[in-house]
Amino acid sequence: MSEKLGRNNPCWCGSGLKHKRCHLGREQKTPPTLEDAKKLLKESFDKSYCLHPDSESGNCKGKIVNAHTIQRNGGLSKIAINNHVYKLVRDFSTISSPTQVEPKLIGIRKASAFTGFCEYHDTKTFERIEKHPFTGEINQIFLLAYRSLAREVFVHECQHAHAKRLQDYDRGLDITLQKEFQERHKYYCHGLSLGSKTLNRQKSIYDKALLSRKYETMNFFIILIDKCPEILCSGTSILEIDFQGNRFHQLGRADIDQDIITFSIIPTDKGGAVCFSTLDNSEDTKSFFNSLKILSKKQLPNAIARYTFAFYENTFISPSWWEDLKGNIKESLIARMSLISILPDDCLLDDGFKYVNWNITDILTS
Repeated sequence: MSEKLGRNNPCWCGSGLKHKRCHLGREQKTPPTLEDAKKLLKESFDKSYCLHPDSESGNCKGKIVNAHTIQRNGGLSKIAINNHVYKLVRDFSTISSPTQVEPKLIGIRKASAFTGFCEYHDTKTFERIEKHPFTGEINQIFLLAYRSLAREVFVHECQHAHAKRLQDYDRGLDITLQKEFQERHKYYCHGLSLGSKTLNRQKSIYDKALLSRKYETMNFFIILIDKCPEILCSGTSILEIDFQGNRFHQLGRADIDQDIITFSIIPTDKGGAVCFSTLDNSEDTKSFFNSLKILSKKQLPNAIARYTFAFYENTFISPSWWEDLKGNIKESLIARMSLISILPDDCLLDDGFKYVNWNITDILTS
């Protein structure tokens, strides 16, 4: 391919650069090393700015802080051993198995943290969930959702920056493999663009609700349990599948406004809380919440565990709980976290494993 293409012609990869400035002779260049990849990843995610809507008006105060989507003191500290928790992370050291995940200990100062708020806005905005017991008030539910969404926006922008810098990581590959790499990269960037459209729209909606303090339209399903959960989580996901295996057909579509679910598992003074919420009010979101309401109190805890590990990477695990799990149960959770393509229809259905032993004390719904 490269031999037939003129030096001054547009490059075949679609970068917009001339062939001589892009892929001409790239197969002869030195391939990137694993250390190069780690450095690039660190640089792409080494960002700090305030996501609060008032930041555009210059109302930030203090430095950018490590904002925790899951509270460190009284949250992560409750499940930690020697100030460390487990997180299932992807192992990128082996090209042949890039989807493999493995548990790694991480300090609670770094766990769930992102540099997305200034000191003033982080303290002021989330005071109601940081300094007051969780009681299921609508403003607390909204703030958990807002913090989850803010982290998702931050991470997504970092992923965009990373993707742009990955475009020349086919150095040293032959022409055929370069073409395969660029096709995968183009597909990945397309997915990021769709995600940006959804997240930017959702952030605008949530910003307006935050500033106006109008949260009454929020849909939620809150499960209160009798003990501190061994799994803590904070994240958002596009509606994909419900707890009965029904698919919503929203993923990967640019022709609709995709709905999102925000999700948190947190400790409380009386045990723990599992929080599903959204400001969307479509038929799909109603169906999703109905699929939760169908489940009995006996079914819900393990359904939540299956859902958490299938959908959310910002999940942190009690070391003592993880190390006491049987091998086949660990393998099941790792397999769920390893899924990176379209999830199977039955991924949230009962698989016969008992992951957690939670007793539900109350359920709050909108």
